[in-house]
Amino acid sequence: MHSEQFYNEKLVADVPGIGVEVGATEWCLDGFSGKKKVVSKDSIKQVVRRLMDGGDEVEEIRHRARGFGKNASQAVEDGGSSYNNLLALIENLKRLRNNKPLD
Repeated sequence: MHSEQFYNEKLVADVPGIGVEVGATEWCLDGFSGKKKVVSKDSIKQVVRRLMDGGDEVEEIRHRARGFGKNASQAVEDGGSSYNNLLALIENLKRLRNNKPLD
């Protein structure tokens, strides 16, 4: 766990509901150089078992994740929001390139 990972865990688990928290409770400020244990292997083991055993919670997570996947696929298709935004960016860059004075 480093820097924004606490926020990422919360966002994935709480906002869209497509993940689960593993129980991180402390910051590791020394980055990758430190050997500080932040999440125990038992916590990870419990979460993996919970997800692998199935149940209503897991089915809800999968259903929501499939919905996000479908939306993401549509966004990058011809006419999708990401596709259109990329085209707009390319057009803006072309316009900037063409208006740039020669040195």
